Order: sequence, then structure tokens, then C-alpha cells
Amino acid sequence: MTFQEKFDYLNKKYAKKVDTTKLTESFAAQIEMTDDDCHGIFYIAYIDGNFACEPYNYYDNTVAIAINSLLLEDIIKGKEDAVECFTNGKLFLTGNAEHAKMMVEALKPVKKTRTRKTAPKAEATQTAEEEKKPAQKKTTRKKSTKKEA
Repeated sequence: MTFQEKFDYLNKKYAKKVDTTKLTESFAAQIEMTDDDCHGIFYIAYIDGNFACEPYNYYDNTVAIAINSLLLEDIIKGKEDAVECFTNGKLFLTGNAEHAKMMVEALKPVKKTRTRKTAPKAEATQTAEEEKKPAQKKTTRKKSTKKEA
């Protein structure tokens, strides 16, 4: 996969669906993908309420990250811990680490909550309680055959 294909994939899957309500301050993160087949640099920025993700260098960044693209995706999904990856040397970070955390939190997919749809109650001829009760006998009144005088 080329850099442009990988960038387009990540941008479409994560950056287009960002929840900016989680962001409290501006940041500009430059990300260098270190893969052999799709090596390249892009940036993710949140400045003055605008979120952007573009395949360019961002020289005035607040944090720079060098990472494998698969590891980046695993961190966004929550499968890997960013701090542990940094400690183990799987990623390299320079600048404000808090901005990197904010970026990852903003990119995390929003979990959809399932709402149960209640099926409309079908009109039953008898309810469960009615089925348990014995049938009541119908009583009919006999007409009196006596004639009144």
C-alpha cells in the first residue's frame, strides 16, 4: 500500500468522524509513518475550533510522532497503549505528549449505543392469565311461561 492510499484510508476511517467536543485546547501533530512500503508524513491539527488532517509536513507542530501505521491504528482502536509503546521504543515522540493523547482520544471511533426496539405487541385473543382460568359457564334465564293476569 502506498503512503497516499494508507493516508486516505486512515483519514476516511478516523479523521472524518472526529468528536471535537472532547478537545479542550489547540494542537498540531505531525505524524511520520515509518512503514517500509508507505513511508510518509501527515499532520492532524485542531486550531481555533477547526479540525484538519492533511498529507503535508507541519513545521510549527506541538508534537511530532514517528510510528508504524498499523501500530497507530491499533492505538486509535484501543488495542495498544500509547505510553507502553513509547516506553518500549515502538514509537518516538517529541513535543507535548498531552497533545498526542488528545489527538488519539479525538480519533477514537465513537461507540454506537444500541437502543432496543420494542416489537409492537400483537393483539392476542387470550392472555396468559385467561388461558389458565377455567372457562366460565354461561347461564341463561328461562322465560317464565306464566302469564300475568
